[in-house]
Amino acid sequence: MSGCSDGSLSLILNIVKNILNIIQILGPILCIISLVITFIKLMSNPDDKKLVSKIKNSIIALILLFFIPLLVNVSVGLAGDSTDFSKCWNSNRSYSNTANYVDIDGNKKSKLISDPSDYQKGEKKTTNNSSGNNNSKSNSNNNNSNNENSNSSDTSNTGSLIKKEETNTLKVYIYKSGSYYITKLWVKNPYSQLNKYDSPSYGSSLYRPSKLLERAISSNNLSNKLIVGFNASGFYLKDVYDSASVKSYPAYDKTSVGSLVITNGKVVRNAYNHAVKTWYIAGVDKSNNLRIFEDSKSSDANSKKQWANSVIGTIRNTFTFASPLVINGKASNITTSMPSPSSSKNRQAICQIDSNNFMLITGADLNRSKLINIMLKEGCNTGTNFDGGGSIALLFKSGSSNNIETITGNRRSLSEVGYFSE
Repeated sequence: MSGCSDGSLSLILNIVKNILNIIQILGPILCIISLVITFIKLMSNPDDKKLVSKIKNSIIALILLFFIPLLVNVSVGLAGDSTDFSKCWNSNRSYSNTANYVDIDGNKKSKLISDPSDYQKGEKKTTNNSSGNNNSKSNSNNNNSNNENSNSSDTSNTGSLIKKEETNTLKVYIYKSGSYYITKLWVKNPYSQLNKYDSPSYGSSLYRPSKLLERAISSNNLSNKLIVGFNASGFYLKDVYDSASVKSYPAYDKTSVGSLVITNGKVVRNAYNHAVKTWYIAGVDKSNNLRIFEDSKSSDANSKKQWANSVIGTIRNTFTFASPLVINGKASNITTSMPSPSSSKNRQAICQIDSNNFMLITGADLNRSKLINIMLKEGCNTGTNFDGGGSIALLFKSGSSNNIETITGNRRSLSEVGYFSE
């Protein structure tokens, strides 16, 4: 059973439970003493009906005082973790004002990447500039056992560690740094572990990211898995966002932006005849490289179709966005398509450090320059900006709990959610 994360509620419930325990012990004792005294009085004055009535009331009080705390514990226990109150009540044992800290061995506080410019699984890095706008470094097979020892738990200059959980296939470290969060992930097989879930009413209804993630967990039997969720692509919405696109092609309404949408290997949309804007697409290929593709600018349908076919089968999921941030370990010079690049806003960004290490940046007071600086400082090779504003979301589900925790965001209903799972 998962523990209570609300210290104030835990303290209050601990006091209430102690009071009930005292009542359950002292109450019956006081009732018994009262009964003995009343019986003695009744023996000396057997005709006093008030004493008989007092005996009955004392017996009823004795029963209630003993069984009410027991019934409360049983009733809340049956509720399990269905409410915050019952979850905290059932897990509450004691409360301490002393903070608990994660013990990190000082000998392991090495930087995530000693020298990013020379790093590639123990070899000098190489750059892959093949067709399809592949902007990720070339990496050897991800099953190389050396990567399983990757030290993703670096804490230097990152912030305060607020979440840490590790499995054989996914390691998650979430840090709080001022107004934003940095999530570092070690992923054994990113191609299969980076997934996406579309709205079950794609094109007609939007859902908050946590609700979409709930459905993804239920649909894919992930209830006992460690998961980190985030908002994925931007979306069309008639008369609010990208109204020109929707008016040109009504099927875009309440769907992910872009003419090409792929979800877990399935082509959801390939509307090469109806693309209005030019978008960028990110996705992990079979070599576990995070790749960036620019939607074809051509107005010719055949050219767009040819471009779409070059993406289909290369990546399992399309994450569509407005602007790359880091390409081949350097700041991208593409700025025109990013909304308000110099303004500090709510942002969601993702980057890949190497074939097994990724990073999410989620929160407020972030602009393009700040995102890029964070990524380059952490050794990111490829980085992209996702939808921002009210769309940002960082979600966490422990492998030992069915509860999805909102770390930040999760305010706006969207058409899809992305997530890493073990």
